[in-house]
Amino acid sequence: MVNETEAEADLPARRDALERLLEEAAVSAKPQFAKLEDFREIIKAWVENGVPTHRLLQKLRHEEVRVTVSYDTLCRYIREKGFERPKPRRKHRKKTA
Repeated sequence: MVNETEAEADLPARRDALERLLEEAAVSAKPQFAKLEDFREIIKAWVENGVPTHRLLQKLRHEEVRVTVSYDTLCRYIREKGFERPKPRRKHRKKTA
């Protein structure tokens, strides 16, 4: 059994290990965003023009720039960058006599 003094002596090492793990987790998401950052203006324009996210992903992967990221990563990128989608237009019904 570990006595109290040994446990207290081990705390700084455990804290350092935990901080390293948290930093690594935060950094691991960044490379995916870095891939998209080169195409920020293109993505922003597509989003602002109302291109659906699934279509945008298709364009990025196959048609335009050949960037491989997941759908979730693209959604997070759009949300974190604050790109605004246009407001949906209301369709007017024709009045019948």
